[in-house]
Amino acid sequence: YIGDAGAGGAATPVPIASFINSTGRVGIGTTSPAQLLSVAGNGYFTGNVGIGTNNASYDLNVEKSDVAGVVDLRVNNSDNSNTSSGARIISSVAGSGSGDPRFVLSVTGVTEYNLGIDNSDSDKFKIGSGSDPSAGTNFLTINTSGNVGVGTTSPSALFTAQGAIGL
Repeated sequence: YIGDAGAGGAATPVPIASFINSTGRVGIGTTSPAQLLSVAGNGYFTGNVGIGTNNASYDLNVEKSDVAGVVDLRVNNSDNSNTSSGARIISSVAGSGSGDPRFVLSVTGVTEYNLGIDNSDSDKFKIGSGSDPSAGTNFLTINTSGNVGVGTTSPSALFTAQGAIGL
């Protein structure tokens, strides 16, 4: 905060946009930054945001190069007092005329697997190879009636399998 001398000459605290404390910590929206950069309140970004990279090629690009290390992305609700508490990661698209909401697991340059909703095939939930539920090889399909298909994208009964089954 900085003082603003009003008409009577008395200093009135006025919030400033950013604050640097004596240890070099920067606060945006706070005068007591807990880390090197502390932001209190909502933020708005245009363009790509990089964490661990200065060359973000995705909307949110998190990178880490650490031998035998793991890149962690955690969504956690620490409230354990209410059964309504939860944590969600949501992948969504605008509507039936748009693309497929999906998650992709990838070994770069080797293989990819996807799980998601195939918006172009009656909103079926699919697990398959590649990065797109509407392309690649489909391994498992669940239609909107709850029918499960293995090796087929058109399960006609509660469980439908195409190909040899080993039991």
